[in-house]
Amino acid sequence: MTITRMISSVVVVALSAVGLSAQVVAGPVSAVIPFDGTAATITNDSIVAEEVTAGLTLQNTTQATAGADKWSPALLLRGELWDGSESDTLDWYIINRASSVGRDLVFRRQREGGGLTETVAITSVGIRTDFLDTLSGSGGKYSIFGNSFPNAVFKTGSSNTALILQPDGTEGVGIGHNMNVALGPSSGVTAVVMDNTTTTGDTEFVVRAGDGETGNLQEWQDNSKGVLASVSATGQVSGVAGGNIAACPKFTVAATDLTTAGTSHDETLFTLPAQSVITGIIVKTGTSFSGGILSAATVSIGDSSSDTAYTVTEDIFAAVGDTNFLPTNLFKMTTFAARAVFGAFEATGDDWDNVSTGSVDIWVCWVTLP
Repeated sequence: MTITRMISSVVVVALSAVGLSAQVVAGPVSAVIPFDGTAATITNDSIVAEEVTAGLTLQNTTQATAGADKWSPALLLRGELWDGSESDTLDWYIINRASSVGRDLVFRRQREGGGLTETVAITSVGIRTDFLDTLSGSGGKYSIFGNSFPNAVFKTGSSNTALILQPDGTEGVGIGHNMNVALGPSSGVTAVVMDNTTTTGDTEFVVRAGDGETGNLQEWQDNSKGVLASVSATGQVSGVAGGNIAACPKFTVAATDLTTAGTSHDETLFTLPAQSVITGIIVKTGTSFSGGILSAATVSIGDSSSDTAYTVTEDIFAAVGDTNFLPTNLFKMTTFAARAVFGAFEATGDDWDNVSTGSVDIWVCWVTLP
């Protein structure tokens, strides 16, 4: 290798690296000296502040053509490391990989004449590193830093996880391309929120709504994305029926559902699981039932033990009003076994299949005992 000592002009040097022969092409210089271990300094005293002036240039003078970009010669930094039994040569190459696509400044590593490993590439869109490739199992990983620290974006060119934090080499936190956050490994405890301060009364976990938030602040979902429990934007905690948070699903029965050619019709609402308790029921007419020569209509809520196992009869022929509804105050079960809960509809004056108009809403609140 040759180091050129300059006084005031730019020197163009092509160094031997990756099969290129060494040559020196220089303007006016004070001296060209071999690097023998003595410290050498390249100076250019004519450069002014913030002026971009080359002090040392490694140049590929062949012009690029379509489909044939020309890389720069490499700057080779060579050292020796002890592998436990002998000395190994460790080379680092810094290359301008001129490309109409990547425009990369590349850092490659080679040990004892083995294969070249590209470890870092500075591109037009960020920094690509092989250690991110290793974590995710595919290429094309970038880290892009904004103008003001600590703004940072980790970007992938595919649907792979964009960022993974691995304390002690185990999976910790992963942020996906769709902004989903995964915590912990696939088994065991995935996340713990813990207050490590000595002060009592600190808030440990906060979910804050954005301006104009109307959706749920938090949801617990099953593996099919079905909501099991939620906290609304107004602070209402809801769970699916059957949990140990009382849920009150609403069932709406319309006249078109009552197709029996008779005056009695049982309309199944749902199946109550084993060891479940009905804690309350509300029945409210939405539209009064009418049609044919119907003169009266009622509904009660029951199961196989009785049509009125859970409520008395409610008049659904009467006019609709805010105070016209049936409330119950219950904590009632007829058996520990699973059972179908139904509405027992009774008509007077005509059969149900002649009733053309009407609807009733039935809220059933229930829990499953632990």
